[in-house]
Amino acid sequence: MTMLPPNVGALIHQVRVLHEEITLLTQRQIAAEIDLLSALRLAVDEGVANDSEVNEVYLLVRDHVVKGFFQRWGSIMPTPVHGYASRARHDERQRLRAIPNGPDGECFVGSRQVNPDDPMPLPGSPVAYVLYYADGRVEYVGSTGNLRNRLHSHLRDGREYTRWKAIPCADRLAAYHLEQRLIEELDPAENKAPVAIPRTSQAA
Repeated sequence: MTMLPPNVGALIHQVRVLHEEITLLTQRQIAAEIDLLSALRLAVDEGVANDSEVNEVYLLVRDHVVKGFFQRWGSIMPTPVHGYASRARHDERQRLRAIPNGPDGECFVGSRQVNPDDPMPLPGSPVAYVLYYADGRVEYVGSTGNLRNRLHSHLRDGREYTRWKAIPCADRLAAYHLEQRLIEELDPAENKAPVAIPRTSQAA
């Protein structure tokens, strides 16, 4: 190496030092990633972090992790990365579907054909609803805690409505009271019997 420029030896030393530093930093980052995943696992186990939050953590670090991160994830986390991502996307679609889409921003509206991605109150959300004929007349007024299932039941029963409106309520008792008021106001064609209002808001 006697024919090489005099600074080559110093540069070789610098490369070796930097390599040692990078190795040390890589080891420290792997340890930090393990600490992060352990803390995330604890949050999941304690019910503090949901799927969307876990997926958000992954998105924040995925471009900065050291090789072998997915193996570390698999050894610590109860669900693979793609599982959280898939469930997070599903949760976001559910959240968006549960936002009222009526012109007033407070009610849900839809057509006879109910599609999976149509805005719809979440199961367990009490509503009073109105079914409309094509000419705008009211066919039926009801209340339910599962609007999607109820609409499917009306289709099976041969209801002729072409569109519907659903008004979210605080609980089932409030939905029953609103149903009764709407029946009195709208005089629907197919409501034959008066509404039997239960004594508690826990009625199905």
